[in-house]
Amino acid sequence: PDKCAALVYFHGGGWVIGDIETHHQLTGLLCEKLESRIFSVDYRLSPEFKFPTPLEDCERAFEWVIDNSESLNIDKNKVSVGGDSAGGNISAALCIKRRDEKKILPKMQLLFYPVTDLQLKKDSIEECAEGFFLTKDGMVWFRKHYLNKLEEMLNPLVSPLLSEDLSALPPAIVSTAGFDPLRDEGDEYAEKLLSSG
Repeated sequence: PDKCAALVYFHGGGWVIGDIETHHQLTGLLCEKLESRIFSVDYRLSPEFKFPTPLEDCERAFEWVIDNSESLNIDKNKVSVGGDSAGGNISAALCIKRRDEKKILPKMQLLFYPVTDLQLKKDSIEECAEGFFLTKDGMVWFRKHYLNKLEEMLNPLVSPLLSEDLSALPPAIVSTAGFDPLRDEGDEYAEKLLSSG
């Protein structure tokens, strides 16, 4: 039989909460809709494991799928990454990191309401600060747990939107939510990817 495509999926939860189980319904749905193997990654969480450990764990998982593609019956040229919120952040950062290190890139990146700018200064952060599932205070709390020091929020592997160059990255699907503090940074990231080709 033909080799399958695969999606290596990183769950959301502000790098602090969430796991394979909390996202099982979503990854099951993706498996069905994309007709592709899904590898849901149980990366180590903050605050015990701060930046860059979650990113490094996810990159190792991506590499494991590529390295074992033969025995998994996967086409190693069709391995994508994806995630929601913090997982979208990790997916975007992984693509930037691997491009800069001239390593094999994911085929695509699937970003559901990704965190792309941990400065937390966008309009939607204020407009949707309270009353919805994710709050501004929640984001500040997650940021405090993920970063070793606040200055790290300016690192493009923490805030991909601040990357000088978004060219030569895998094609992306970016999905944002209307009533979400992360809306504007996700939309801006999509725009910036578009303008970078």
